[in-house]
Amino acid sequence: MIEVKINDTKISVPETSFLGQGGEAEIYQLPKNNCLKKYYDGHLNKFKRLEKLIALNSRKSEFENKDIYQFVAYPENLAYELENNKYTVCGFSMKLIPHSEPFLTQKYQLYKEKFGLSNFIDDSCQKIIQQLFEMFKFFHSEDIIIGDVQPSNIMIDAKTLKPYLIDFDSIKFSNYETYTNGVVNYVDPIIINQGFDTNNCYVFSKTSDIYALTQICFDFIIGVNPFTLAVFPPPEENELKMAGVNYMMFSDENSNVKGYTIADKELFNKVKNRLTYIQQQYPHLYQQFYHILVQDGRTNLLGQTKNITTNEVEKLIEIKRSLEKAPIIRGYLRSKDRTDPAEFLSFINRFNLELP
Repeated sequence: MIEVKINDTKISVPETSFLGQGGEAEIYQLPKNNCLKKYYDGHLNKFKRLEKLIALNSRKSEFENKDIYQFVAYPENLAYELENNKYTVCGFSMKLIPHSEPFLTQKYQLYKEKFGLSNFIDDSCQKIIQQLFEMFKFFHSEDIIIGDVQPSNIMIDAKTLKPYLIDFDSIKFSNYETYTNGVVNYVDPIIINQGFDTNNCYVFSKTSDIYALTQICFDFIIGVNPFTLAVFPPPEENELKMAGVNYMMFSDENSNVKGYTIADKELFNKVKNRLTYIQQQYPHLYQQFYHILVQDGRTNLLGQTKNITTNEVEKLIEIKRSLEKAPIIRGYLRSKDRTDPAEFLSFINRFNLELP
């Protein structure tokens, strides 16, 4: 039995209420649809975690009356554990997400041509992706960077089909970094190239948040990670990602990109057909995938340049025209009343395109 005090209320937490664990803490169910995140011994003393938790708790009043708050497992109250007749901070309480399922366990299944959830359709998926981008847009407007953006930190309510963000104590805000390296498969190559900070951690950014979220959403609605492309010669782990080679860069099964040739044509054709469908049904979402995942949209951020031909410019202008006609994920593509993020602006500025 774990004896804790939360908001001046003493609670006995049985070991049977254990829900799961991660690299830094264990999760236990609490009464009234709440749960306890209890850090392992010594973890709260690393990287100013305790100071960061107190700062997060002090900002709760800024968000708790906003609609978005209900979809975030925000650290609500500090939890104190009784040890040796003394209460010391051991973690925090947060809401328990009802009927939750890990995000990508319910993704589109290419060979079955359906989603993991029986009540799920493409429109439902598109709405969830829209909600996720809106959530990120809100927190970015508050100068909060999610940082550790990975599939296990996004949950979905199987009944309401609403997305939730968890592990929110790892966010970057004010003078507090994320103090994590996340999952390398979802870390922006630009962040990897910049290397570690003095704490041997990656320094995440708003741009890296959107990069990771776009990669995850591609996997969710298409059915495969954009960089798990079966090609010849077989690449090393993360080689395709670092080179910017993904499904969006191949136009047909005979395409050759940077010396790679499609190896699994059956899977590639299924992905290609699915992408064609998404381009027709949700052109704004397809454009988001294009601008984030196609390498030419990112090399400018790495400080690299290349000469482009007149035909390439004309092709990009045509892409720009098609983008103007498409509905948008506000804030992460064209926007008339807000500043667009660096990802899209770098693409437009690099090729001297002008939006109305």
